[in-house]
Amino acid sequence: MCDFAFHEEDQGAQNLTRFFDDQGTLVAVEGQLDLSILHRNAGTGQSVTEILHYAAHVNLISGQVQVTGQSWHLLTENRRLALSGAGLTATGRLTGDILRQTPAAIADTAAVICPALGSPRAA
Repeated sequence: MCDFAFHEEDQGAQNLTRFFDDQGTLVAVEGQLDLSILHRNAGTGQSVTEILHYAAHVNLISGQVQVTGQSWHLLTENRRLALSGAGLTATGRLTGDILRQTPAAIADTAAVICPALGSPRAA
């Protein structure tokens, strides 16, 4: 993700609901996620924690993934809020391309996390 040696630890919970058409084909998945991710620059030991609370809607027919809700907080090592993002992001399921994003949503977290850990850019 970044242009330096990177360490990550994840923990959280996820609830999924699957939707099928009349023929039994999976057509959509919805999930509610609560996740905490520790990101660490392995070279310097500097770390930040990403806290995520959001709903994800995956439409397997259109290929679009939508993430909604108060979705993202970045905390410093002393647990102070450094940045937050909320709203909607829509991406292509296969490409990852950002199709739509509300102003306060943060779709490219690497562009924020890597500089917070001492790198001028993501890899």
